[in-house]
Amino acid sequence: MLFILLATLTDAGLDAAASEPDMFASACAELEVPGVRLLTRYATLGAYDFVAVAEAKDAESMARLSVELGSKAKVHIESLHAVSAHLMAEPSDESIFALANRKTGTFPVRQPGK
Repeated sequence: MLFILLATLTDAGLDAAASEPDMFASACAELEVPGVRLLTRYATLGAYDFVAVAEAKDAESMARLSVELGSKAKVHIESLHAVSAHLMAEPSDESIFALANRKTGTFPVRQPGK
């Protein structure tokens, strides 16, 4: 599973970043959560201070990484589960069925063989 992590410094993180500008990078390098691998990280301008990409075996492992990284790097993290864009370009029949019925709010029962 691929996750995008959007991080913003906490008030304590802002104070600490002045004296330790590599705090986020250091926290990422030291972090070891079984089943999770940080693939890349960036400092960014705009609504988020940092963006990272991680690969995790499951959502629970990703949640643990978010908590530990948030604590060590003094950041708030928003985690997004990412899927490959090509999967959205060619949705399966099941996906089309679900999307078509989302607008109406109905959940039709499928008849056997259809």
